[in-house]
Formats: sequence, C-alpha cells, structure tokens
Amino acid sequence: MNIIHSTALSDGYIIDSPDRFRVSRQTFVNPEIEAQELNKVFKRCWLYLGHESELPNKGDYLVRNLAGHNLIFVRGRDNELRALFNICPHRGATVCRDKGGNAKLFRCLYHSWSFDTTGKTAARPQAERYAEGIFDDGSFDLKPVAKISNYRGFVFVNFDENAAQSLEEYLGGSLPYLDRIADKSEVMMEVVGNHQYGVAANWKTLAENGVDGYHVPLHASYVEFMANVGEMDLSSDEFLGAMDVPLLDLGNGHSVTEYRGNWGRPVARTLPKWSDEAKEAAAEVQAKLEARHGKEYADKLCNEEFNMLIFPNLAVNDHFSTNIRFLEPDGVGRMKVNSWSLAPKEEPEVLREIRRKNFITFLGPGGLATPDDAEALVHCQLGYFNDPDGWNELSRGVTESKPVDSDELTLRAFWREWNRRMTES
Repeated sequence: MNIIHSTALSDGYIIDSPDRFRVSRQTFVNPEIEAQELNKVFKRCWLYLGHESELPNKGDYLVRNLAGHNLIFVRGRDNELRALFNICPHRGATVCRDKGGNAKLFRCLYHSWSFDTTGKTAARPQAERYAEGIFDDGSFDLKPVAKISNYRGFVFVNFDENAAQSLEEYLGGSLPYLDRIADKSEVMMEVVGNHQYGVAANWKTLAENGVDGYHVPLHASYVEFMANVGEMDLSSDEFLGAMDVPLLDLGNGHSVTEYRGNWGRPVARTLPKWSDEAKEAAAEVQAKLEARHGKEYADKLCNEEFNMLIFPNLAVNDHFSTNIRFLEPDGVGRMKVNSWSLAPKEEPEVLREIRRKNFITFLGPGGLATPDDAEALVHCQLGYFNDPDGWNELSRGVTESKPVDSDELTLRAFWREWNRRMTES
C-alpha cells in the first residue's frame, strides 16, 4: 500500500481543550513522525526488556530487538543481568545469531573474536599483532546499553545515558500494580508462556486498545462462548463491574483501568465447573495469600483486576492470566507483538493448566479475543491511510469529574505524554 502523508504538523499532534480532545491521524501514517518517535520517545524512555525468570542460570541469554537495536539479554558468569549490543566491536558483524540458549562465550563468525557473558573480550586471533595495551580500556568489549534496572523481576533498559529519572521514578504510579503481580508469589513470578505475532497497524493503536474500556462490546462473541462452556458465570454479579474509580492517570504517560470480573482466575477465584482438585488448590492459594498479606490485600490480589499501560509500549494485563505485551514498531502501519504469561513459580499444576488455557483462549493470536482487536486495529489503520489529515476523537468523559470505565481518560494520558516528548526541544 502507498503511504499517503502530509508535512508533519508544526503546532503539535493533539488538540487538547477543556471540552474536546483530538489526535492527528498523521501520527499513525507519517514516516517522518515515526523517525522522530524513535529518537524522542523510544531512545529516551525506560523500555521493558524481559523478565529475570527467562534467564534462570548463569550463561542464559536471549536476543531481543528494542528501539531499532538488536540486544543480547544475558545473565553473566557473575550472575548479573546485562543488555549488550549484539555487534562485534571489531568490524561490526552480528555476534550472536541464535535467538537464545546458554553460552560460556559469544563468538563472532567473521574473525572469531570471542566475548564472555559479561561482555569482556575473551579471545582475539593473532592478538600479538595489535599494539600493546589498546584493549585495556574496555573499548573493544561488547557495548552495554546506557542503563539497565530490575524492579521485582521486571527488567528495563534506557538508551539515554543522560536520563534523569531512575527506573522507579519513571514507573511512578505503576509500581503498586507491578507489586500486585509480584506479590502473588512467595518465591517469584516466572514466564510460563509466550506468543509472538504481527499486526498490520501502528503500535500506538494497540497501546490505546489495552486500556480502552469503550471497546469491550467488540468481544461479545467471546463472552457468549465462555458463558456457554461455563468459563464465565453470568448468573451472578458478585464480582462483575468496575471499581469506584475505574480509570487512573498514573503519571509519565502510564494509566490503568480496574475492574472485577466474573471469570475464574488461578489466583484465586473459582468457577462451579472447576474440578474439586482445582477448587481445593485455589482455596489453599488464597489462604496462603491471606496469611502472608492479610485478608484485605489478599482479596485485592485475588479479585481486583487491571489493564495497565506503561508508557510507551508495555501493556500489563492482570485478569484471566497475568500477561505482559511488548509492542514493537515495525515500520509505518505495522507492529510486532511479544506477549508473555506470568505465574507464581510455586503454582500447583492444576491451576497452571487453567492459566495456560486462559492465556491461549483470550490473549493468544489464534484465540477468541485478540483476533477481534487485531481486525479492528487493521481497519483503523486502513482508515488512517484513507484520510491521513483527519483527526481521531478521544473526548469521551473529558468534562466529567468522575470517570467511568468506558471513558477515554487513559488514552488521553498516553497521548499527552507522547505529544510532550515529541514536541519538546
């Protein structure tokens, strides 16, 4: 498809007034804007790299693409987690060509330079032919990212060495929600499932979608199916409904929508159709949570759910199956999605199986809900190409003092931060 676009806007990308909020469709189709976005947003924000449970052993590594860079995410021989640029300092070849594994050394295929799992140069053929001492300053080691930090297993990197905020400062209001995930386990949370797929739409459409309660009727067929097979209890509204304040702007572009559902959760809410073994296991999980955290917080962990966006591109869903999704731009009008399911390491297998089913059924690319979202976002993208000089309307609830779950407060939080970063000098 030919990309139709006009000159980038000179007065910003949003119209933010007391009674109306609009976003330029240029932000979804203009390659000039995409290029600026890479430098002004992705190269300056803390970005999610992975979960520490993905690298349990010394020497474990994964190759990840992030903000246009190819990185080696590795647990070094010293047990430290690192993110190293996957490029040989000698002549620039890709060093690690596998997607992941366990290694003692990374060896460049071109001239056989080798590097240990901390990134230090381990071997250089014909090393005696180089001037003495030129490697002593570390400039020929694998280059690390500017900053890496770990919050309760969630590992983030920042490419900006001058970034003023620490990870905790950047995450800000999202921290209590990450705590609610980590606190489900007395050992640690671990990755137990992974999906990777592409969508023919700009990454920002899915960033919006994850905290957009207005689109829930799109999944009516999913709800109907799940109710028919006993995976949702529509006969009771004991849990169904939004919280007193369902939407929150968490600062720094982060936002969250909270609710209580009427479906089963491995931590720890049962359905009538569950087996006695699963019900007993869930009751034991809940009892342990209450003993560890008290009844009030344990109830929150078991029964209060949320969809959160950590700016710019990390969607965190804690409902049927605790899930995190990383949204990677893949050119104008396309994205790649990397999605992981998290579970308590000590979770009983009978509950783990329910979690896997929930992850696949709702959030899997071949499931019953994600395809709904993908189709809607693809048609949005087609609309943006069709009318690139138009404006999207995000004004729902803008004049209300108390939001409801279908308002667009969360989307406005994202766009205000995106616009601030894109228009600052």
